[in-house]
Amino acid sequence: MSRGQDTRGNGRMGVWGVMLCALLLSGCGYGFSGSGGFPGGVQRIFVAQVTDKVGEAGLGTRLTDDLVYVLMRSPQGKLADSAQNADAFLEGEVRSLSQTALARTASDKDIERRISLTGFFVLRSLNGAILWQREVQESEVYAVGRDKASTASNRRDALETLVLRMAENVVERMGDDF
Repeated sequence: MSRGQDTRGNGRMGVWGVMLCALLLSGCGYGFSGSGGFPGGVQRIFVAQVTDKVGEAGLGTRLTDDLVYVLMRSPQGKLADSAQNADAFLEGEVRSLSQTALARTASDKDIERRISLTGFFVLRSLNGAILWQREVQESEVYAVGRDKASTASNRRDALETLVLRMAENVVERMGDDF
């Protein structure tokens, strides 16, 4: 720009550009995942004990506890302290738990394993109508240790991470407005 040229209008153009972008983005329907309300206008959810169909000790209880924890932190609604104080209740079922080897040594010993979990979740109104349902799958990789105790510890840690992630995804998906 040469000396003496008038630059008074340039600042206004930048402001108008920002305002135009904000207006366009606000009307496009864009939103963060899980930022909507729960289905059916539900505000208070009671979490029923998750059923464990795979027989892993404590798995159903751990998933139930993690669902309660995630719902307590959720901005979309509140956790109901009893079924009588709820707008809806969340039921869950662990349907499968498996593990597969990911990496092996030349002597065919596992180095890493993947543990996978599949659950099915249903949000029901108080009259039993299904408001939302979804199958959720998650997996986590863990290292095989030098002995059985360290491998079992790594598997337990991976399962805890996996279960919490599943609970977070269930609550997030219930809040999706798609």
